Amino acid sequence: MVGHDIGASLGYHLAANFPESVRRLVTVDLGVPDPSWQAIPMLPSSDDQEAALEHGRGGYPWWFALNQLRELPERLLADRFRLIIDWLYGHMLVDQSSVEEEARRIYAHAYDSPDAIRAGNGWYQTMRRDIADLATYAPVTVPILTLAGEESYPALREQMSSDKGTDIRVVKVEGSGHYIAEEQPEQVLRELAVFFAPSAVAGS
Repeated sequence: MVGHDIGASLGYHLAANFPESVRRLVTVDLGVPDPSWQAIPMLPSSDDQEAALEHGRGGYPWWFALNQLRELPERLLADRFRLIIDWLYGHMLVDQSSVEEEARRIYAHAYDSPDAIRAGNGWYQTMRRDIADLATYAPVTVPILTLAGEESYPALREQMSSDKGTDIRVVKVEGSGHYIAEEQPEQVLRELAVFFAPSAVAGS
């Protein structure tokens, strides 16, 4: 199983609850919501605000808080979701050309309705439950490969440690921000081919 962002967290919880259904797990640029997430600053401090505004990638996920609100996000963003799509890509891509205009239109259209926004935000609204559930898990025993963008690598290397799993490897993907598959598809495919090779899976 391979999951990016929220998909990575879902994959981890699946492996923790139903280990017989997952032989190997790849998490892409996200760890697992744990108590440390409740202390993530939503906005930069005054000391690094200029750098955050200039470079912007990662670190201050203000949308975590917005998306936990009921009703307001869909009222604000319905028929305007392209603004969020472009903001996220603008702040989380190293190479803006790696996500072309057609893809941006498709993603914005998929999220443009109140129902789609409400459904997407449902995960954020259960984050506290995910953190509580994690406290009841033993470390996952299936092999885990975590692919991390340039800026998220230090935090993911720290977070994806022995309390999460017994066999975890964190790989830094150079030249990528959060959207690793779009920016460095060839490296992602190489890593997946090795990790999911029949010989590797048979030895799990």
